[in-house]
Amino acid sequence: MEKKVEMMFKKFLEEQKRMIGSDVDISQIEMGSVTKLCPFCLSESLYNYQYDAYYCERCNIWLEPKCEDDSCEFCKNRPLRPL
Repeated sequence: MEKKVEMMFKKFLEEQKRMIGSDVDISQIEMGSVTKLCPFCLSESLYNYQYDAYYCERCNIWLEPKCEDDSCEFCKNRPLRPL
């Protein structure tokens, strides 16, 4: 299960990387690290209470994927970009 979550996280980061046109190597990025810094621009990440997720204001991307629960009150209406 842990391996599946890690793979989903890496896939999510690849999608965010494409969205902002970054060339950062995401292979060494660990899941917990994005709660402190954006892996793409190294800005301090911010927390959005409405959607229960960290994001980067500078890159305007989420730093955490949505959960797999379609009825999740935080994730189901989360926009593509935080700002």
